[in-house]
Amino acid sequence: MFFDVLRGKKPSVLGFCIGAVVGLVAITPGAGFVGIAHSAFIGFIAAIVSNLAVSLRTISNVDDTLDVFPCHGIGGMVGMLMTGIFASKVVNGAGVDGLFFGNWEFFFTQLKGMLLVSIYAFSVAWLIF
Repeated sequence: MFFDVLRGKKPSVLGFCIGAVVGLVAITPGAGFVGIAHSAFIGFIAAIVSNLAVSLRTISNVDDTLDVFPCHGIGGMVGMLMTGIFASKVVNGAGVDGLFFGNWEFFFTQLKGMLLVSIYAFSVAWLIF
């Protein structure tokens, strides 16, 4: 909602609700692996990225009336990648540290996983279509 105001748009309850949903979608992959401050940062960044994706969608001919992909798809991708950055053994001893804590491998594992899931989802959706 605040990002909309900074861009000169009118604040709305819908913008607030979409931002809350995107924040929750983005932190879902990292739940139990990132700390509170990092989870708030992940939600903040995902909300901005999703808002920009919604703006791009509005100038295109893509028919996504409810902005499902910019909110859930892009928000989930941002959350998945940022989990690879901010995961910490301090939060979950059974987990691994992320890129922010010096573990490049886990970030690239998250990146490969995101790419594979995206390719699979696109392919299966294309076949169904």
